[in-house]
Amino acid sequence: MVIIELSHEGNEGPVTYVSNKHPIGKMGVSYVETYLGCDIYYVTPPTVPSAIYRSPCITGDYFAISAVKKRICQGQGGTWDGSSCSFDEPEPEPEPAKGSITSYNSPSSEDPGDTVTVSATAKNIGTVSGSFRLRLQDRDTNFEVDSTSLFTLTAGASTTKTLSGVMPDRDWNLKLILERTLPTGAVTVDDEKKFTAINIVDWWTAFKAWWNSLATWQKALIVAGTAGGTIIGGTTLYKARMT
Repeated sequence: MVIIELSHEGNEGPVTYVSNKHPIGKMGVSYVETYLGCDIYYVTPPTVPSAIYRSPCITGDYFAISAVKKRICQGQGGTWDGSSCSFDEPEPEPEPAKGSITSYNSPSSEDPGDTVTVSATAKNIGTVSGSFRLRLQDRDTNFEVDSTSLFTLTAGASTTKTLSGVMPDRDWNLKLILERTLPTGAVTVDDEKKFTAINIVDWWTAFKAWWNSLATWQKALIVAGTAGGTIIGGTTLYKARMT
């Protein structure tokens, strides 16, 4: 005996039809359509005057295809209005924190040994709070010249920090980096700025340093090759240390 449960839309409980002659596997079945990713089939038992509908996504057989669609809709968390299914829009995921270097001031040139000071303003352009750090890096050596401690910025907030380093005896290619710490503890770079501090060459200071580093016999050789043994009249370079 095969029992077929037929549900009437709007009625409580199924209507049961019993058949000994026509097992479900022998009924006429044809594909109708796919609704919300679920196939719907039209089933015609030979001894039942009205056709029924079924879908592998739900249980039970129904006289109306709209009843099948309603059950599919509700099974997927939708709302059925009698003819169509609608879904509530999910709350948008908040965008993460995001850092930006909105401005920075750095010297265009410095003497070797002078302090290079960089002032930078970091802003959180994301929608949630984030933890940030500013770093000053030598681009040629990847040496970290200076860095700030971690600081927290709420969404839309900004802060200004100062970093510094000692000017080497060369043009200094630098990089200002704004890092953000992720919830996992990993670190990502949100923004960076590149600039160069030009080495101011004081030729007289550089020449004196070179001259004073020479041994007396080296100075004597150099002076011997000049007219009168002097560069400036009346001055014997190898006899005195430059100041």
